Parts: sequence; C-alpha cells; structure tokens
Amino acid sequence: MPGGAISRCKLIALLLLSSASGAVSQPPPREPIHRLRFSPDGRYILALDNSAITLLTVTPLAVLFRIPVENAIQAQFTPDSQQVIFLSGGTRVDAARIRLAQSGPQLEYWSMSGHSRVESHELPLHACAGQQLSRDGRFLACADLLDTLWLIDTASGGTIFRRDGFGKNGFAWDLPEPTAKPARPTAVRLAFSPDSHYFIAAVQEHFISAQQPDLDRTPKEWWSGRAVVWDLSTGNTMPLKDRLNVLTDKAVTHVSSEMPDRRRSFAFVAPDRLVVSDLINAKNGYVTAMLLEFPSGRLLSKPLLPAGAVFPATDPNFVIIRAADRDRIDNPQRTIAAALDKQETIVSETSALDVLGRYYIGEPRPGWVGLYKYGKGLEAEIDLLKK
Repeated sequence: MPGGAISRCKLIALLLLSSASGAVSQPPPREPIHRLRFSPDGRYILALDNSAITLLTVTPLAVLFRIPVENAIQAQFTPDSQQVIFLSGGTRVDAARIRLAQSGPQLEYWSMSGHSRVESHELPLHACAGQQLSRDGRFLACADLLDTLWLIDTASGGTIFRRDGFGKNGFAWDLPEPTAKPARPTAVRLAFSPDSHYFIAAVQEHFISAQQPDLDRTPKEWWSGRAVVWDLSTGNTMPLKDRLNVLTDKAVTHVSSEMPDRRRSFAFVAPDRLVVSDLINAKNGYVTAMLLEFPSGRLLSKPLLPAGAVFPATDPNFVIIRAADRDRIDNPQRTIAAALDKQETIVSETSALDVLGRYYIGEPRPGWVGLYKYGKGLEAEIDLLKK
C-alpha cells in the first residue's frame, strides 16, 4: 500500500437470518443492486436492479417512485436532474450468453416531477458487445459482434457514422496469417464527455505469435491498440494530442519486462478532464494514473489509484474503479471510489457505489440503500421494497 493516510470505509453486504417457531431459516435471496447514482443536483438517488429502477429522495432518504422494467441498462439522470433515461429490451450480450431480440432497444425518458414516462424511442437492432449512452440521451454508441462501431441519433434512429472493422483482429500488422492471432477477444471502450461534446472509442488487443522454428521456438506476445475521437458538434474526427496518444500504440508493443503492458482504461470526469489508468501494471495494488486536459492532452496530475477499470462518479473529483481481468475471480463485485486529488478511497464489497461531495451511497445489505457521510459512516438506510 502506498504511503500517506488512506481512509477506507467498507460496505459489507450481510445475509440476514430469520427465526420462525424456534427454527432458524434463510429468507429468499434478495436481488442485488447493480447501479446506484446521485442526481447531479444531489437531491435524488437512482437504484437499478433486475426488475425495477427505484428513485429515492436524499433528504429524507425515502422511495419516491418505481419504474417496473426488467433488465434495464444505461440507467442515469439527465444533466439537469429533471429526468431519468434508460434502455430496455434489445439484444443483450454478456460474458455468459447472448439474448437475441425481435426488435431494437427502447430508450425511455421519465419525469422526476411527474413520475411518468414522457418520451420513448425505438432504436435500431444491433448485437452490441459494448454500448454507451450519452449523458443527455441524444447519442448511443455501439460496438457490435461484427467489429463495426456505430454512433446512432436516438431521436431519429439514424446512423451518424459507422466504422467497419474497428475492432477487427490484425490491424497494423504486416505479418501473414497465421503468424499472429488474438489471444482473447478485443476490448472496445466507449466514452462520451459529460456535455456530449466529444466521443472516444478505443480498442486494445492481445496477440500471441505462432512458434517459428527457424527464428525462435518461444511464442511472443504483443498488445496493439488504436483510438479515435469525434467532435460531435461538428461531426468530425480529431487528432490525438500530446498525452492522449497513450490510448493507442504507434507501433506494435512487445510485452516484456522492458516494455510493459500498454492496456489503458479511461473515463471522462468532466467535460474537459479525462482520467487514463493502466489496467494491470500495479505496485502493491496501485497504479500511477494520468489526469489529462481534454482535448489538448496536457498532463494535469498523476493521481495514485487502485488498479482496475475506471468509470465516472457523479462527483468529478472521484473515479469509480472495478476489478479487471484476473482480479475479477477474487473480487468480482468489489468496487472502489478513489479521490483524484488525495489518497482517499471508499471500498464496497458490492457493485453499487457512488460519491457526491462528502456523501456516498452503497448497499449495506442486499436490496437496501445506505447513505453515508465520509468520516462519519452510515447516516440512513432504506429497504427498496419499502412501500
């Protein structure tokens, strides 16, 4: 663990036992909360599980209304905190299965004041291996199973741009097949700036060479990557400037003790701030990340962060970090909120966590939302099934 005082507040999900007629029995398992978010104005909380989106007030911590919807994704508040948007239906792709659909996903807008749906759009049907909705809901990015990158206008359903072969194996290679082959599926990362001005797509691939008896009997491995940035206000691509070039490799990178793994995770934390973190080159569980000005690529600071994939928190001074690669085996649900300006972390043993100011929200028990104040602990909690 690095030097400096690091405060950690662990939210441990406990299973409850009930007693009936003198016998101890375990109640039916509660649905876990997959996502917790503060509204940008700090007045509301969004809680997402498999069967519903629950909207709560912060003061007091109470259920405001529920949206019954199964397997919703990309649930979030709009930047003005007046609406909740999410995707439902459509083809779903995850590590375990692919669920095909007859129609495309629905993008729904719900009013926080009216507690009702105010708008809905059916989007084109794509088998998205990865997708990302812009904060205002105007754009949907999709990286499909055929290595095509799409950017879709959600109001019209029209394609803003399409890039075939974006995740295709073998780009930037001059070697004939089967000299080089991918060792694992490509990983495409998609990110919109909070103001929906910019969009970044990056792909990074792991290759292992076939044995070559005339040269070297030991297979070699490389990481290769590329990234592209769009200015959504003009519809044009932009060059990667200065330190932003770490999102891609100008040449094939050999993995060795001299040339470390170059896989990067990145997230917008503000319209003009991008955090870029190394996924696996950790020392004592921490990596030296970069906070970059966007789109100039100028280095602003080098925060020390826990290793893992980075995601935005509601508070722009924090990032949410989740386990990546082999760490998923030991800590599949662990989630960390890490401060960018000081060595402070909040650790949750569940996947639901968010931060805003000196407050954070987590899941103290399955199906419960807990409101915490940093340095003081739990201030209030509520059962999502409470009427």
